[in-house]
Amino acid sequence: MRRSVGANRGEVAPATIDAFNAWLAREHGAVMAFMKARPERYGDPAELDRDPMFAAPAPVVGGFWEKGNGWTRRDPGAVALAA
Repeated sequence: MRRSVGANRGEVAPATIDAFNAWLAREHGAVMAFMKARPERYGDPAELDRDPMFAAPAPVVGGFWEKGNGWTRRDPGAVALAA
């Protein structure tokens, strides 16, 4: 995260957001694989896929602080989101 005085818009670098989204997707995949490998404990793997509680988290989208308006979401198309 960048921190500076003056023109800082409180913006997190797009590369940081992309790295976080990639990490989050890997973590979700690892947890789901762990649970699916233990059907005796977590149930039918196909049920886990259908259960909205275990859906993949939405990717994070960047934004910046705009004086007078507060947090302004960056256009999701402007930042390449990790898949």
